[in-house]
Amino acid sequence: MHKQFDYNLIKFLVAVVDARSMSGASEKLDLAPSGISHAIGKLREYYNDPIFIKVKNGVQPTSLARHLYELYKPIIEEMETAINVKSAHANNSIKKRAYQVRANSIVEYWLCYFILQQGDIFNHCTLNFVRHYADQEERITKLRSREIDLDIGAAISHDTNIYSKYLFDIDFSIICRQSHPRVGSYISRDDFMKEKHMAWSSQNYSIGQTESLEEILAERNQNVLLSSESYLPLICLVEHSDLLMVVPTFFLPLLLQNFPLKEVQCDFFTKRSSHIYAYMHKAQKHDANLLQLIAIMQKKF
Repeated sequence: MHKQFDYNLIKFLVAVVDARSMSGASEKLDLAPSGISHAIGKLREYYNDPIFIKVKNGVQPTSLARHLYELYKPIIEEMETAINVKSAHANNSIKKRAYQVRANSIVEYWLCYFILQQGDIFNHCTLNFVRHYADQEERITKLRSREIDLDIGAAISHDTNIYSKYLFDIDFSIICRQSHPRVGSYISRDDFMKEKHMAWSSQNYSIGQTESLEEILAERNQNVLLSSESYLPLICLVEHSDLLMVVPTFFLPLLLQNFPLKEVQCDFFTKRSSHIYAYMHKAQKHDANLLQLIAIMQKKF
């Protein structure tokens, strides 16, 4: 492992994994099969690992080779982009990078609102939001395979392939429409329990609630009329009804700015101790667009 590494070998491993055969990689790289075999032999010697195992229809990468592929693939893609950047500029044909972002609907609206207000990030990339993979293991898997570029949510287990950035802590507030006939600027616990509610049921913020809040939300369920992970229909219904809703406090300024709603003070919610993070694959931790998204979120808090 102390020998000088030949960086040209990176493209050979990536090509063989993509083609699933030595012959396929040979065609892709327009090289003789012997050249591919020689390069893979050097990788085997360097890493002291078989790298590929022969199977019926080609070759199968070892666990080490799959891990190396995850690290090498983005390097190859960035090199190809850099090589082609001159001709792309000349033809005005540089494609925007598309990022897959996992977040709940409130973070989606909140983040995009501020991007549109102040940032030029959409000149460089596009964002596709998804709200799946609430299960911790699946979130980690999607990040490791880079099916998700940015995951915004509650803490997940440490993984050496994943880079994390702290964003903010979570606590909750109560809202209702401004002209609610019974609820003013303050509500007691007893009155809160008497009112009907909307329930925003995002699993992203269900971890780490204080016992008092868990108890209140559990008791409140008997008065919940509608529950959804999508915040916009609930907000619109609160606006046009006498229903109450509990929302993350960080979202309040934007919410009250854009909807005829009001915050209702209370003394029976205690602050939560859970933290919200931004997660990405460690190979992307220097990605300028992802770092700009994180910077926007941190600045607003």
